[in-house]
Amino acid sequence: MELNEFFSRLAAIYDRTQPFDSDCQRFINNAPQLLAKYVPAALEMKSGGGKGVPTLTPWVGFFDPGETDTPQEGIYVVYILSADKEVLNLLLGQ
Repeated sequence: MELNEFFSRLAAIYDRTQPFDSDCQRFINNAPQLLAKYVPAALEMKSGGGKGVPTLTPWVGFFDPGETDTPQEGIYVVYILSADKEVLNLLLGQ
């Protein structure tokens, strides 16, 4: 799947009112498999649609295991879809 296709589809189907076993949550959780061709061998991709409750801003992040493997610490690159689903941000997280 191409990056633009993935994020366009995510914006079209993501609904934070849906439970974690919904199609939109399964889609964001499958990002590492769907986008594997974009991840260099040394990096790890993770994605999320929330913990406990679905988030307003689903994300797909790229982590260097030598630096961090979690968005709670270290430096990583992350795509975050805005709450209104109109903007896809590419950020350097810290």
